[in-house]
Amino acid sequence: MRTDSGVHAKLQPVCFSSNKNISNSKFLRAMRSFLPEDISVMSIELVPLSFILFQEVVSKTYCYKIWNHADSVDPFYRPFVWHIYFSLNLVKMREAANFFIGTHDFKSFCAVDSNAKTYTRKIVSIEIGIKNNLIEILVCGEGFLKQMVRNIVGLLVEVGRDRLEVSAVEKILLAKDRREAPATAPAQGLCLQEVHYRS
Repeated sequence: MRTDSGVHAKLQPVCFSSNKNISNSKFLRAMRSFLPEDISVMSIELVPLSFILFQEVVSKTYCYKIWNHADSVDPFYRPFVWHIYFSLNLVKMREAANFFIGTHDFKSFCAVDSNAKTYTRKIVSIEIGIKNNLIEILVCGEGFLKQMVRNIVGLLVEVGRDRLEVSAVEKILLAKDRREAPATAPAQGLCLQEVHYRS
């Protein structure tokens, strides 16, 4: 399982098989000692040999963070946010987000160099909240195209700064043309928040 280059992951699952008897606690400590400081293994679980990671995933939740303030970014957030200086209209952004809910052809929101065979995906929910200067956009879906979340966020920001009407969202979706949608949001603001499994 992978994300776009430059995107962070809070819970990134990895699955592998081994013919050795592995002690979870010892193996966990060993992996942590070899990994760089910006990567940490949180836990290890044994699964049946029949477990195939991609087949068990039912949905994923991504979180995109925007630091929305005219002044400089809080240094604790700087590597993980998109700093937007101008004020954003969250009411309009939430209205625009509603157009993405459900099953749609997201070709207008897919990277042009994607090798996807189909562009149809299902978005379960999009929630937009703010605390102090930090806007969080939570996008939950059954599957995503390359740069899809970042392209959705790019559009929502254009709506939020009144450079694009809410009504234009449906037209852009139906166009099925990446050139019709706004620019892609920067990678550093996106984080794979959670992966949801069948069991």
